[in-house]
Amino acid sequence: MFLSLGAVYSMPARLNNNHEPQNGSSQASTNFFRYSTFFKNKYSLLALLARLLSTVCFWFLDPILGLQLVKLGMKDNNTGFVFALYAATWAIGSPVVGYICQYVNRRVVILVSFLLLAVSLLFVGPSVILGLQPSIPMALVSLSILGLSVAGCYVPLVSEIVEAIESEESQRDQVADKISVLFCMLTALGSFLGPLSAGAMTDATSFRFTTDVFALIAFVFALIYFVMAVIPTYFLKDPATKGNSKVEMIDIEETE
Repeated sequence: MFLSLGAVYSMPARLNNNHEPQNGSSQASTNFFRYSTFFKNKYSLLALLARLLSTVCFWFLDPILGLQLVKLGMKDNNTGFVFALYAATWAIGSPVVGYICQYVNRRVVILVSFLLLAVSLLFVGPSVILGLQPSIPMALVSLSILGLSVAGCYVPLVSEIVEAIESEESQRDQVADKISVLFCMLTALGSFLGPLSAGAMTDATSFRFTTDVFALIAFVFALIYFVMAVIPTYFLKDPATKGNSKVEMIDIEETE
């Protein structure tokens, strides 16, 4: 974690240092876009938190899932196929989510994806509250849904951040550079925090309790995101929000 924090201070102001400003202005090259802008904007901050928490709720299974599957009767050598399963649904779901975002508002996609993430984790355990007995088929189906939900959490986030701050800054090249840096850092941090906390929690309690906790994390964030992002978009008509359906995109092109 200290390495991640230190990386913030050692980041170059630009990744593509040889890029010259298109307007030829020397002022544009010195007016650097600050990382703090991402955290001052509400929608950008929510998107960054979504990246971190979805990573945590996905990668926490790494140190504990294989052991649980072996307890359920799966051979140790075959557990790798289970990890490949939800990685495959993640890969397949990513372009599907990109297509859906042409017709459905990105914030709705993110909200639904976090809800699916929470539900899938409840059945991976399965949750003690549900009163179901653990089984390999149930775990496989739930993990497949988990991969799809993570794709829905990841794919819309770049566009969401760009749209959220485009009214504040016009230096798109620097924005893209810094989003890439932040996403890499948050992915690494989530990959660190998830397995570390899940391993300790499972040792102290059980696999089912651990999956319940991370399901609760996903559900709580979905609730927060609904209140802070989805409600302003549809009910409060926040001027900082924009629709991104295909119909609205066509209307914009026609007016231009």
